[in-house]
Amino acid sequence: QAFLKEDVQSFLAGSRHHGPQAGISTKRQNESGSSNLTAEILVIDDDATQRRALKAAIEGLGHAVHVADSDQAGLEIFRRLRDQISAVLVDLSAPDRLGSAFLRALGDLHASVPVIVQTSEGATHHAVEAMRAGAFDFLVKPCS
Repeated sequence: QAFLKEDVQSFLAGSRHHGPQAGISTKRQNESGSSNLTAEILVIDDDATQRRALKAAIEGLGHAVHVADSDQAGLEIFRRLRDQISAVLVDLSAPDRLGSAFLRALGDLHASVPVIVQTSEGATHHAVEAMRAGAFDFLVKPCS
């Protein structure tokens, strides 16, 4: 889980591919109107174990996590919470994933949040395709 935590920290602080100037916005206003440094991350992964591991790692860094088990469920959560979501972490490892179609669907919602895609080893062509479709960065699984 140490590698996963490092990947999540890299994801939140600024991509290892794009540098810290391209980091995730984590400044939010809480109910009392004061600022805090909590990002709200949407994690979309069909693997329950991976969802739990990512949720624990991200929450361990002090951020809020919303989870979905499919692209469609993730899009529904995003539609409801679009003003709160700081970034999206989506797994593209499964063969039935929407991939670039998911990124287009987010674009249709005028989403400007960074999207990080996960892909399995040997399937980096999915990550390259996602980057061309507008993904912010990618991680190669396994992350832990």
